[in-house]
Amino acid sequence: MQIMVCGRAAKEILKDDPKIHRTEDGFVSWRLEDKALYFIENSSRAWRNTLETGAGVSTILFAALGVKHICINPNLEENQRIIDYCQSRGIATKNVEFICDKSEYVLPILKINNLDFCLIDGDHKFPVPFIDWYYLAEKLKVGGLVMIDDLQHWTCYSLREFLEEEPGWKIVKIFHRSVVFQKTNKYRTATWWGEQPFMLKRRRLRKAEIMRQLLQRFLKINQICTLQLLKKELL
Repeated sequence: MQIMVCGRAAKEILKDDPKIHRTEDGFVSWRLEDKALYFIENSSRAWRNTLETGAGVSTILFAALGVKHICINPNLEENQRIIDYCQSRGIATKNVEFICDKSEYVLPILKINNLDFCLIDGDHKFPVPFIDWYYLAEKLKVGGLVMIDDLQHWTCYSLREFLEEEPGWKIVKIFHRSVVFQKTNKYRTATWWGEQPFMLKRRRLRKAEIMRQLLQRFLKINQICTLQLLKKELL
């Protein structure tokens, strides 16, 4: 069976639902939700260069779309299963470059610019999603998109919260587990934390929380002292 790219590649791949990831209980498909995959396909017509951290059904879709794609995934077996599936379905992988290493090692030295789309969907432990975004931010062209998947994880959701307040980024699409941001201008990392709205807001919230705790302690101490004075007067 050969999957033809006629605006329905995602639909055809989802019918197969290829199981790329291995667990103790067998093979599973840890993939983007359907709407996120359809978004990628419908948005890809003008894309030339894409990149993802992690691998899976999304990698197969990028191969089917024919864009020049970089897949950074340290799991060699997963990468091979993707290639095997593509070969069985007549999907060319000549435009897909698999880099079998951890993204936090690869991205700082990867020489590529003007990416149209990036998918952050690799290692979710702290601080890897932040590292992925930090190095991809300068490699993504102005107007390019970055998708953050698995917002149910604190690391990914915190990255979303940061970008929602960071100048130079705007949300263009929200899914159940994913969010897509557009880079609106040339991004410059802050020279100090005071230039970051995310940090300033949380500093104010933290100061307010400290004041609340101090007030509670003061009221408690005042209450204890008042009770002790009352006891003395009653004796």
